[in-house]
Amino acid sequence: SSFQQFFDHEPVRGSHLSFFQRSVVVTLWQLTLSVDIIQQLTGCDPRTTSRWTDQFTQHHSLEDMHGRGRHRITDSHTDQAIVDLATSNPFTTPRQINSELQTEVSNRTIRRRLNEAGLLGRVARVEHPFTDEHIAKRLAFAHEHETWSDDQWDRVIFGDECYIYLGTHGQTWVQRPVDCAYLKQFMLTADYQSPPKVGIFCCFTSQGVGSMRVIYDDMDQRLYTDTMKQTLKPSALRMFPSGAWQYLHDNAGYHIGHVSSAWFHNNGIDLIKLPPYSPDLNPIENLFNYWKRKVEAHRPGNVQQLTEFSIQEWSNIPPIICSTLVDSMRDRMKAVVAAEGHKSGY
Repeated sequence: SSFQQFFDHEPVRGSHLSFFQRSVVVTLWQLTLSVDIIQQLTGCDPRTTSRWTDQFTQHHSLEDMHGRGRHRITDSHTDQAIVDLATSNPFTTPRQINSELQTEVSNRTIRRRLNEAGLLGRVARVEHPFTDEHIAKRLAFAHEHETWSDDQWDRVIFGDECYIYLGTHGQTWVQRPVDCAYLKQFMLTADYQSPPKVGIFCCFTSQGVGSMRVIYDDMDQRLYTDTMKQTLKPSALRMFPSGAWQYLHDNAGYHIGHVSSAWFHNNGIDLIKLPPYSPDLNPIENLFNYWKRKVEAHRPGNVQQLTEFSIQEWSNIPPIICSTLVDSMRDRMKAVVAAEGHKSGY
């Protein structure tokens, strides 16, 4: 039947029919076709046909008819009191609101009233305790670069160091029977003070990712400048063979120390130095989050696998992701200005 193409050749029921499908059913019924014939033509379940023809007869409508639902157990005064408490103290909880108002409703009802008012429960973001000097520097940086064109940002290399830990969120899991928590075979040794980790340095541009270096020692100026020699310069030569590029990094001590500054000067590298505590202005932080999720999805069982997957997934990052992140730079500057120097949403 030509009608069945609109019903996916499967019997369907109730509100799962689209408005167009309901119209087809009712139109065939108005043409005095029987329910059995309509089923043959459309494949529509007879109970569904009866439901929509009855509704059309009674209400002249094919829209979903919503039931009355359970009687609302809070009045408008209580609803407003709930919203007022949450507005005056955004960090309160439904349980605390319920206790203060001494209502006879459940905490879930309080949660629903807050949701209705657009006050959704979310994990609070953490902002660094900026000083006036920090805010002034962030604003100055944003104002200085908010007029940069996309072409200018396309000539920037973004770089930073990062650590990834073995195990989800740095936790070490053990599969053990009940009441065996303190048996030797299920415990970590005393010298296990933190989960194994892999340190890396990476860089990227709007063209894609650059080189990666695995870091085995604590980063200092000597190691940082050697890393620049092994990763940054080769990446820059590959991506910008004609020159004319800049390097953006944060103000970590070994980034801006005397030895590092001298190396950048002697190698003729133009620097863009981020203001303090401004990871939201360096898109490589977003790229690190994407990369970590990819690595963790492999569920590496040891440091060697963690290292191998880290290198593999960094090289597999699609260039479109890098391009999209670099394209966000102008919006990042505007967001910091709009936030008056405080943390933006990036």
